[in-house]
Amino acid sequence: MGDSPFEFNQSTANVFDDMLNRSVPFYQTIQRLITQTAIQHLSLQKHPTIIDFGCSLGTTLINIGNALDTPSTLIGIDSSPSMIEKAKANSSPQKHKSLKKHTYKWIEQDLNKKVTPLLPKSTLIIMNLTLQFIKKENRLQLLKSIYETLDDDGIFILVEKTIEKDKWMTDYFEKKYYKFKKQSGYTEKEIINKKKALKTVLTPLTKEKNITLLNTAGFALAAPIFQWYNF
Repeated sequence: MGDSPFEFNQSTANVFDDMLNRSVPFYQTIQRLITQTAIQHLSLQKHPTIIDFGCSLGTTLINIGNALDTPSTLIGIDSSPSMIEKAKANSSPQKHKSLKKHTYKWIEQDLNKKVTPLLPKSTLIIMNLTLQFIKKENRLQLLKSIYETLDDDGIFILVEKTIEKDKWMTDYFEKKYYKFKKQSGYTEKEIINKKKALKTVLTPLTKEKNITLLNTAGFALAAPIFQWYNF
């Protein structure tokens, strides 16, 4: 694993939930925050559309669907066919009866390329730990597409791992993060190997650069709503 770049393949899909809970600080809190924001914003709207860019196993959209009484269209987009396959299975009404009132659509799409087909106007768009995997030169265009897809009163929730402008602070945050991973049961070797595997595929930016990207894409208002060290 340490010699090969990280991939969102079948092996990753099989352990993805466990990996996120052990690797992302306050992951369940972030999920609750997204769901609560969605319910607050969407509950009075008639048949809203929600899109998750980088939906992985569909967890976020399923959480929203379970909590949202209003019949809605929920669209998940991911580049990994293995993730899309599992998302379809996870969102079946047989597993979640409360999802029957919603329409789920799952789209396999490389987000480094123009998203096709054209997406409907959406009330809420989510990108949870996804933008950091998009090539830097493609991020602004993707964010512009998201801005153009969002309703005038819509909300975009972006969750990212970040770095600091100061190297000392970046290193300090990283040490705190590795301590968290050790407490979650990862060995020193596993942490080092994962860092090597992610080195060429995950390229985080500072909070300031992310906000500048959002502003340039068209978002007039952008502000952090949650932070734990470098997340």
